[in-house]
Amino acid sequence: MTGSHAAASFTADDYRARMDRAARAAAGAGLAGLLVAPGPDLVWLTGYTPPADTERLTLLVLAPDRDPVLVVPALEAPDARNATGASALTLHDWTDGKDPYAATAALLGASGRFGISDNAWAMHLLALQRTLPGTSYASLTEALPMLRAVKDAAELDLVAAAGAAADAAFEEIRDVRFGGRRESEVAADLAGLLRRFGHSQVDFTIVASGPNGANPHHEVGDRVIEDGDMVVLDFGGLKDGYGSDTSRTVHVGEPTDEERRVHDLAGPPPPPLPGRRPGRPRGHRRRRIRRVLHPPHRARHRRHHARTALHDRGRGAAPRARHVLLRRARRLPARPVRGAHRGHRHRHRGRRPALQRHDPGAGRRGVTGRGGTRDVRKTRRPRRTPQTCQTRQTRKTAARP
Repeated sequence: MTGSHAAASFTADDYRARMDRAARAAAGAGLAGLLVAPGPDLVWLTGYTPPADTERLTLLVLAPDRDPVLVVPALEAPDARNATGASALTLHDWTDGKDPYAATAALLGASGRFGISDNAWAMHLLALQRTLPGTSYASLTEALPMLRAVKDAAELDLVAAAGAAADAAFEEIRDVRFGGRRESEVAADLAGLLRRFGHSQVDFTIVASGPNGANPHHEVGDRVIEDGDMVVLDFGGLKDGYGSDTSRTVHVGEPTDEERRVHDLAGPPPPPLPGRRPGRPRGHRRRRIRRVLHPPHRARHRRHHARTALHDRGRGAAPRARHVLLRRARRLPARPVRGAHRGHRHRHRGRRPALQRHDPGAGRRGVTGRGGTRDVRKTRRPRRTPQTCQTRQTRKTAARP
């Protein structure tokens, strides 16, 4: 929730209850207090938006056993007093030339762990650490992540009203002519409709036509929308301080059968198949759409399954696929092929070569092939050393007549 328009939707009692709830949540999280800087947190707790985000210190101090105190510059104090939640807190202003951090340190303890807004300026945090070296700080997002996430009934109504206003703007933009106009022209019409239905601020109006629709953050350009284009509309803004964010896709003209088929794939999930559990694993619909748009090559898939079946030890189909591999291997010729040594035969001399044919009865002595049984053992010749060569020469000389 941002913006000063939210102040008109809540009373001082609402802001007092929020500040009390935040102080109790801080105590429950083990924090000595909260330091809220200008931003969405300050607007949600007090309804006050500083006129400008400057280097002057503006800080809301919340502690479990103390009244809320808002430290503001003196020149911005009149605007702070006019905020809706000003009556539920105490204003403490400071003038230029004085140390605002010393005034803030007097509201805090000499030690303790405090939660501070994520968007607080680093210069302010470092100055507080120098003034109070015994203190430590944690971001509100980490310390109290659900502080603003839990909405009350009034907030839920405002959120629903902002969404309904965006939906009404979309229904009106559908009657606007798209074909032959630039994206910027349609975006201007969409922004005008958002303001007409109660938005005080328009944050973005994305109109992405044709190939521009593939860019999720397309900037509005001068492309002329043509008949047959699909146009992505992404728009939103603030209504009474609460945001709307809507994304829709429209088709200029009558869609083709292929476009309708792709659209139906992203529709509601189909009913469960007979004999299957209603629940689907995560990503089921995404994989189903991918299979329809990009069907796999069946023959290549089968070959891949046959090669990798032996390695899939944990799958139930692995033993069955292994026997299929062995049956196929019996029809291949029984010839040695290059094994795991990748051709380094000198390092594996004397070992049994890898065979493409499987025979459970074949052992070290032989393997049955097309040409019958043959011995795969290699007769290793004795190594010829100089001594062996000299002995043979002596024998040959002695044997001469």
